[in-house]
Amino acid sequence: GLLQLTVLLAAGKLLFKMNLGPDLWSLPVVAAAGAALLGSLYLPLALVTRNEKQMSSLGTGLTLVLGMLGGSFVPTDNLPGFLQKIAALAPNGWAVRAMTDVIARDEPLREVAPLVLRLLIASMVLLAVSLAIHRGRGREALL
Repeated sequence: GLLQLTVLLAAGKLLFKMNLGPDLWSLPVVAAAGAALLGSLYLPLALVTRNEKQMSSLGTGLTLVLGMLGGSFVPTDNLPGFLQKIAALAPNGWAVRAMTDVIARDEPLREVAPLVLRLLIASMVLLAVSLAIHRGRGREALL
């Protein structure tokens, strides 16, 4: 994920003169925090599913729901009011907002730090959940 994003952003910079933020650190820090979140988000699913097919089905469903709510498909401003409130809780939305703030609004890291902190805290919580599942169930799947 992080390598793909790096290639895409580098291509955008080289081919289209895309703005990558006000400094060298803001975007890589946001990208790393987002990648940490995504990695830790799917780990509990991998631990509770019995096989690759179950993981694929659940992972695809989660990706679609979070993509819609987090602003990956359409801006959250276009969602109905009640969904906007739910969307504020979507962790991928925090990454989308932080990247948008850095790239489109030229915000430095200090301005997006609260979103980066949320991403890192959510990652740690999800990793703790994964560890608890692994210790409690071992390799035995829950589903």
